[in-house]
Amino acid sequence: MSSAAIVTFVYAALVFLGGLMGLKAGSTISLITSTISAVILAVAGIGIKQRAGWGVPLAAVTMGALLAFGIYRYVSTHKVMPPLGIAALSLLALIALLATARK
Repeated sequence: MSSAAIVTFVYAALVFLGGLMGLKAGSTISLITSTISAVILAVAGIGIKQRAGWGVPLAAVTMGALLAFGIYRYVSTHKVMPPLGIAALSLLALIALLATARK
């Protein structure tokens, strides 16, 4: 399995776990949105694993969207966690994806 696929699958799992943590804190919408994002990322990971041309772009767009959403939530709420946590994790995952996808 390629490094890019591993990065995508690990990130998908972390996004889903973040939704579970949000549910524990009383946010059902957090679980719903994280599940949708994790499924999209898992599909992208499968695409990367199968060397489909759409896998890396789908993962990158999803990671970028979560990065942008994290920044947006921080700017609108001024709460550091979880918005900056998801933004930082998304940025790291995006960098790792793009670095490993070139190989």
